[in-house]
This record gives sequence, C-alpha cells and structure tokens, in this order.
Amino acid sequence: MKKIFLILILALLPLMADTKKVFGVSPNLTLLLEILYPQGLIGLNYKPYEEDIEFMPLNVANLPVLGMPYNASFEKIVSYKPDFIFAGKNYPEELKKKYESFKVEVVLLDDSNKDELIRTISSKLDIKERGERLIKILHKNEDLLKSLQSKITKRPKIYLAQGYNGFETQCAKDNDNLELVFLMGGENSIKCSYFTQNARRLQVNFELLSKYEPDMIFVREISFYKELMNNPSKQWANFKAVKQKQIYYAPSSPSNWLTRPPTIMQSVGLLWAMSKTQPTLFSDEEAKKIAQEFYKEFLQELNYDAYIRLQGLK
Repeated sequence: MKKIFLILILALLPLMADTKKVFGVSPNLTLLLEILYPQGLIGLNYKPYEEDIEFMPLNVANLPVLGMPYNASFEKIVSYKPDFIFAGKNYPEELKKKYESFKVEVVLLDDSNKDELIRTISSKLDIKERGERLIKILHKNEDLLKSLQSKITKRPKIYLAQGYNGFETQCAKDNDNLELVFLMGGENSIKCSYFTQNARRLQVNFELLSKYEPDMIFVREISFYKELMNNPSKQWANFKAVKQKQIYYAPSSPSNWLTRPPTIMQSVGLLWAMSKTQPTLFSDEEAKKIAQEFYKEFLQELNYDAYIRLQGLK
C-alpha cells in the first residue's frame, strides 16, 4: 500500500510543480480565476459572504484576504510568491514595476473584451481549452438573452434593494439598453434624473419608493430578503410587490449573479432574472438548466435542492 501511495505522489509531483500561483486584483478577475484556475489562486479580494461559500471551488473560501486594488497588501501578496498578477489595464505603472522587481509578472487586461480577457488568462496558465469552453457558454447565453430581449412587449418596474436595509440601489439613465435592470427584462423604477448627485450607490427612502412604486423587488442581501418575505415592517408591507411576494433574492455563490460585484456570473443571472420578469418568454425550468450546465462544467453539480437554496428559498 505504501508503495502504491508513493507511486501516486511521484506521478502527481510534475502536475503540482506546474501549477502557477496567481492573484486577481479585482473581484471580477478573481472570480474568473476561481472558475478557470482555482488550484493556483493564492488569495481573495474580500471575505466571502456566508451564502457565497457553498459553490466556491474547494478550499478557495479559506484562502487569505489580500485586498482590493486600493488596499491590497503588497508585502503580503509578494510573500506568497505569485507567478502572475492579473489586473485591469489602468493598474498603476509604479505598482506593476514594483511587483516585477520581485520577478512577478503583472498581466494587464481589458475587461471590455471578455473573450480576449479569458484567452489571455488561459494562454498564460496553459488552460486554453478550458477558456474556450467558458467563452462558448458565455456566447450561447448572451445570444439567448438577446433573443429574449427582442420579444419583450412589456417590462415590469423593478427596484434593486441593496444594503442590509434595502435603501441602497442603483439608478438607470434614460434609454440605457445596457443598464442592469433593462438586461433583466424590466424597467428600473429609480431613474438617475431623480438625483442631483452622481454615485454608484444611491440612498433612497420610503417616500421616493412610494412615489415610484415597483412591481418587483430584487434583493442583494439574503437577511433582508428573508425579512421582506417573512416579517416586513409596516412600511415595506404596504408595497404591492411585498404583498404579492414579488420579491427575489439574487443567488450569490460563488459570486452574486447580478451585481456587487458584477462578474461573468451575470451570464447565468440575467437569464435567471428573465425567468422572473418575463415568465411567459422564459421559464424557471429553462433558467435552472442554464445554471446547471454552467455549474456542472465549471464548479460542481447543481441539483434541484441546491438550486432552490441558492435562491434563498430553503
């Protein structure tokens, strides 16, 4: 038995030696590395939400938190001796040179072109076939979403409830066909023109929400989702979306399917949202199959019970 074990270890050593150590300086790049190359990831940008962990690749949730672009610890990152650091194209040149002085290759990526981004990462890590499989699925889902968008005749008004009390949100500019809620098959009930400030996250109140009452509410935080579903305050309970249980929790494993941070999980999440906003065009069963295909290919099997749990329904 010991001899067999030794043979297995010796056989695996070349594979272990070939594993590159990698880090993504932003959440969207880190998620790509989780999906494409989890075995080489040295750390995360932030501590995962508890609900994120179930479908994160094995051991990834236990990796050290190394920070975001604005607060990453240079000394700590260098101590893990990464082979590659993947960063956005605007990454500071002085930081790039600093890492390179420690023989760390910093790869600058343009996240406006997902195909090239994935191909660059895949080429550096010698996983081109896996990268092409991901690109193929992303294209297929994008084409399906475009087809469904062309068939929409009426869009429900949607409020994106973010933050632990639901009073944070993001607005929509007029005629913005690339805005998140529009892509979900709805119309954002909160317009940017309602505000004087220009911010990524906006603070709203009951007065504004009552004035522009939504038909549906999509929630970022699972604790607030459960509160709305099971024990809403009197003010929240007055909204028709709450009365009619038109409230949906955006799944968040391995990363949020819709926003904060926006990642390639939107490829699954936008179609999932479409099954809620446009159920006559796209059913929940069809959305489940899309999610199951992606998870089976890149994460792990997603059975019916797990799909329900992801949506906060269990």
